[in-house]
Amino acid sequence: MSNKGEWKAEVQRKKQLLAQLREDWKMKEEERETKEADMQQKKEPVQDDSDPDCKQRETEALLHSMESVWSPL
Repeated sequence: MSNKGEWKAEVQRKKQLLAQLREDWKMKEEERETKEADMQQKKEPVQDDSDPDCKQRETEALLHSMESVWSPL
C-alpha cells in the first residue's frame, strides 16, 4: 500500500510542477507580447522621400511662402 501512496504523492508533485511551469510560461509570453507592443509603439513612422503627395505638399508650401514674399512687389 505504501507504494500506492508514494505514487499518488509523486503524481501530485508532478501536477503542481506542471501547473507552475505553465503559469511561468504564460507570464513570460505576456511579458514578451508587452515588450513587442511597446517596441511597435516606440517606432517612429519613417517618412518616405519618394512619396509624390509629400513632395507636392512641400512644393506647394514653398511656392506659397515665395508668393507671399513677392506679391507686394
